[in-house]
Amino acid sequence: MGGKAAFAGLAISLVLGTFSQARAETFVEHNAEFRMQLDFVVPDAALRKFLPSGWEPNIATQGPAKDCNLRMIFIDRVDITGADGAPAGSSRLVYLAIPVKQSGSTTVGQMIIAGLTSDPKDAPGPFGNYSYQIFKIEQGIDIMRNATVPVRDRVKDFSYKAAGGRLGPLFDGTERVVSIDSFHWYNRGVYLP
Repeated sequence: MGGKAAFAGLAISLVLGTFSQARAETFVEHNAEFRMQLDFVVPDAALRKFLPSGWEPNIATQGPAKDCNLRMIFIDRVDITGADGAPAGSSRLVYLAIPVKQSGSTTVGQMIIAGLTSDPKDAPGPFGNYSYQIFKIEQGIDIMRNATVPVRDRVKDFSYKAAGGRLGPLFDGTERVVSIDSFHWYNRGVYLP
C-alpha cells in the first residue's frame, strides 16, 4: 500500500435492525470489496483503554467469533461507485476494529481504533473522528482457520508481528488469533442518517 496515510480514530458501524423506528437515509456510495479478517483475543484491560465512556466490548460467547475482542480487517475496495452512479475509483486499507455495544442498550457495532489507507480521503477528520455512517452489506465468507468451530484448516503458513506505539499493549505476546476469514465478496452500501 504505497503512499499510506496513517489514521487513528473512532467510528461506529451500527448493526442494522437495532433501530425500532424508520430513519431517513442518504445514499453515499456502493463498494465491491475483497476482505481478509484476523480475529484476535487481546488483553481486555489494554483494549478497554481505547473505548470511550459508555461503550464496552461485545464479545461473542459462541460461534466462529467466540472470544474475539479485536479484528484486523484488510480491505481491497476494487470498485467504488458514487451516489451519482459514476465510478469513484478504488483503494486499499486495513483497520483495527473492536466489536462493541453501548452500555445499557442493545446498540452494537464495531469501533475503529486505528488503521492505514492508500487514499488520504479514507482517513478520519482532523480530530481523528469519522462521521457516523450506516452500512448495508451482503457478503460471502470463507472461514480459513478457526479455533472454535470445526472447519478444515486451509492455512498452510501464517505469522504476524505487531508491536510498539500506542497499539503495543494490545500485542504484548499474550494475544492469540482465533479465526482467519476470507470474504471473497463483500458488497457494501454506505448511507448517512
